[in-house]
Amino acid sequence: MRVFEAAPEFGEIGAGIQLSPNCNRVLHRLGLADALEAVAFLPVSGQMRDWSSGETIVEVELGDGVRRRYGYPYYHIHRADLIGALADAARAEPRIALHTAAEVRGIEQSAGGVLLSASGRRYRGRALIGADGIHSAVRAFLFGPEAPTFTGTVAWRGLVPADRLPEGFVRPVSSNWLGPGGHVVHYYVRSGRLVNCVCVFEKEGWERESWTERGDIE
Repeated sequence: MRVFEAAPEFGEIGAGIQLSPNCNRVLHRLGLADALEAVAFLPVSGQMRDWSSGETIVEVELGDGVRRRYGYPYYHIHRADLIGALADAARAEPRIALHTAAEVRGIEQSAGGVLLSASGRRYRGRALIGADGIHSAVRAFLFGPEAPTFTGTVAWRGLVPADRLPEGFVRPVSSNWLGPGGHVVHYYVRSGRLVNCVCVFEKEGWERESWTERGDIE
């Protein structure tokens, strides 16, 4: 098996994500339980709250309750930590080869398999799985290019070191503050050392199209 990554390395990219028990069932069966437990945060619950009053609208038990019910945990985790755990496991498996700085340049299909061009070389395999996201080169080669469509919402995200916040300021839960035209989500990642924050708001138009766009407080 070969894994092709366009970036120069598996680095510190992205921010927080949430992994459900169904997802963790697969990851644990791949042998990643210890690696994930070392870097993830296990929330007590998930809450939806009113933006102005702070009233809890609904709360769903996570933590031990999810593990008892489904047999696997619910994680908050930094995306880079998940990729790191997967990459480390792949490096330890002699049947897997990792190729970085390997942008896909071409795909040819035939009855005998798939021929992939990347980094000036060609690789033949029995099958190709395209898991390269919204700007998927694999999808474009198979079905042609497709211009992205703006959804009408923008997500501003950031990570805050937990030790810069007052003690107890952020509870060990996934909090979703609901307001007019948007919502704000925050929760711990990286074993509670960082707080992931995502602010999603409606917007009439968007001028730029890229993986990310830097913003400022203004």
